[in-house]
Amino acid sequence: MRALLICAALFVGSLGATALASTAWVSSNHIQIVDLDTAQVIGRIPLQEFIHDMEFSPDGASVYVGSSQGFRVASATELRFTSKVADGGTLAVSVDADGRRVATLTKAPDADCLAARKMGAPLPLSKITVYSTLDMGVLATWQVPGGSRDLQIGADGSRFFLLDPQSGYIRVYDDSGTELEAIDVAPGARAENGHPQGLYSGMEISPDGARVMIPVTTETASSIIDVDLSGARAERVIVQDLGHRRRIQGVAWAQDGTGVYVTAVNHVVKFSKAGLPLTWQKLAINYVDVASVPGATDTVMVAPTFSSERRSGGVSVLDAAGNVLRSVELPDMSPFHVAVSPQ
Repeated sequence: MRALLICAALFVGSLGATALASTAWVSSNHIQIVDLDTAQVIGRIPLQEFIHDMEFSPDGASVYVGSSQGFRVASATELRFTSKVADGGTLAVSVDADGRRVATLTKAPDADCLAARKMGAPLPLSKITVYSTLDMGVLATWQVPGGSRDLQIGADGSRFFLLDPQSGYIRVYDDSGTELEAIDVAPGARAENGHPQGLYSGMEISPDGARVMIPVTTETASSIIDVDLSGARAERVIVQDLGHRRRIQGVAWAQDGTGVYVTAVNHVVKFSKAGLPLTWQKLAINYVDVASVPGATDTVMVAPTFSSERRSGGVSVLDAAGNVLRSVELPDMSPFHVAVSPQ
């Protein structure tokens, strides 16, 4: 799952002294970079393209950005784009754990997708491309179902996980594009035509690669789909009803793997590693994305409408109990996505 911005932070000592270890990159159709230690904007990167996804390299030196018009690389030290790697609507970006490869999910041109919808035909195929981060050369590329929503490289780097909401599956590929398996993540929740009933907001793989969480919202309920990738459970897919009908918007694992944070309309909750939800925190702000702060129990959250009077968006830092520690309101942005630099 973006006219104004906000950002903030705490745990200054745990965030480290370098700029790379204490910044939040916040995006809508451009990027603003905020120093979390001082809550000051230290850079702005114009683009005029809607940004779908951003991910840091493991060393924090580069940021890979997928937008409505292409795939780019930015320097986290120079605070600017250094190259445009490819054209096309790039919906998702994923970097492997050792930082040697980055993969993108690119959809077919908008005109082709619109024509297919008008004719009632299947959406044209999307594409996964794997690049070497050394020279951004293409290592592999293959086609995947149209309408695919999210892409992540597994913790061990050997598998690529694709969220295919049109069919209700996670499709698992090796690095040559061979489909290894398809995991049904919509059991008992399909319409008569076989399509899943619900809005999938993306997916997040746990730091140890053992679990994947997928938030889904239907007309009657909001749920978290918990998928076991390790084979430790007898029941591989568990659907956890959240007990409400608020739309789920953001999901992110805690950096230490102790649980997963979920944002819904005016609420946030953390699930424990055992899959047990902690108390929901009601918030005055409708946060749409969430990211953990490495080395701390804080989370950074963004909202497209933070001040209705000034029509501004923003960013806040929350502690482990869901309390807002600090918020900063900034002009010229309606943020929908946040990426926090690694330590």
